Amino acid sequence: MAHNRARGRRAALVLAATMLGTGLALPALADAPKGPCTVAKQSDVPAKMRDGVTLLADVYRPTEPGTYPVILMRLPYNKATAQTYVYQSPAFYAAQCYIVAIQDVRGQYASQGSFYPFRDEMHDGYDSVEWAAALPQSNGRVGMYGFSYVGATQWLAAVTQPPHLTAIAPAMTSADYFDGWSYEGGAWSLAFEES
Repeated sequence: MAHNRARGRRAALVLAATMLGTGLALPALADAPKGPCTVAKQSDVPAKMRDGVTLLADVYRPTEPGTYPVILMRLPYNKATAQTYVYQSPAFYAAQCYIVAIQDVRGQYASQGSFYPFRDEMHDGYDSVEWAAALPQSNGRVGMYGFSYVGATQWLAAVTQPPHLTAIAPAMTSADYFDGWSYEGGAWSLAFEES
């Protein structure tokens, strides 16, 4: 577990290093990690997708004036956990002077719509990256991180080439979802999806 956490930290640092950049006056988080920036959190920030469905995200941001790069995680596993069993908390990255947006994908937890694995991740990913780039205090540079299905949300967003996506850091995911991951030889693997 410690090895996985260290790998997650390294991946996030690589992502951060590629996004160099330099915060909405909200109350600072009392339990935010120490860093050069103090952190405020906004819960359930709406992002409207091209078909009118609203996805919700928790946004952590530096309270200091300035503009900052955005780190985006789009996941079906509940934005409240933000894969903190492997990565640092979103507040940790925000304390390092990044805006961090953790978004429930379509049809999962707080977000509207119907969840159908992978189907909407390309368009929703593109729209979410562009939404994140337009957040208050964003410098327009967006990177994505996460593992498993969250790796797929990155790959599928990246193939649509959102103008503001500058980095992805997919981990523990597949390069071929149609043979050996969610599908076996092109057939949906229900057993894999329910495990």
